[in-house]
Amino acid sequence: ELGVDELLASWGEDLDDPAHEVVKVVLTELDVGLTAQSEAHVEALLRELALVSCSDACSPEIRLVAERVLLAASGMEELRNEVKQQLSRAVADGCAQLDVVLRVTRVDAETVRTFALAVDDADRLSRTGVLLTEPAPHALSDHRARYLRRLIGQLSD
Repeated sequence: ELGVDELLASWGEDLDDPAHEVVKVVLTELDVGLTAQSEAHVEALLRELALVSCSDACSPEIRLVAERVLLAASGMEELRNEVKQQLSRAVADGCAQLDVVLRVTRVDAETVRTFALAVDDADRLSRTGVLLTEPAPHALSDHRARYLRRLIGQLSD
C-alpha cells in the first residue's frame, strides 16, 4: 500500500497543466484594412527599434525600451506570423473582414500582454519624436489594443 504522500505524488504525474493546454482562439470580424495597417506600423517600429538599439548614439533609457520591445516581439513572432498569413489571404481575396483562428496556450496570455504594453511604449516614443517612424493614428493603435485584449480575454477564460 502507498502512503498519502506517495499516492498524491502519483496522481500529480497523470495530470496535465491546464496552462499549457493548446486552445483555439477566434478573433471574429477583424477589419482587414486596419489590421494590415496596424501590423505594418508595428513592423516599422520594430525595424527602427532594432537599428536604435545598435546605435552608439542611443541613450541608455531608449536602448532599454527598444530591447524590451524587441524581446516582447520575439516572443510573439510565431503568433504574429500566423496572423499575417491569414491577413495576407484575406487581402488577396479582397475581404473587408476576417476571422483570425489561432491555436495557442493559455500561458501565451502573458506573452501577448507583455507585447501589447511594449508596443504601446514604442508608440509613445514615436509620438514624442524620439523615433523617426510616424506615430500610429489613434484608430490603428486602438484597433491593435482591442484585438490584443480580445486575444488575452479568450486565453483567460
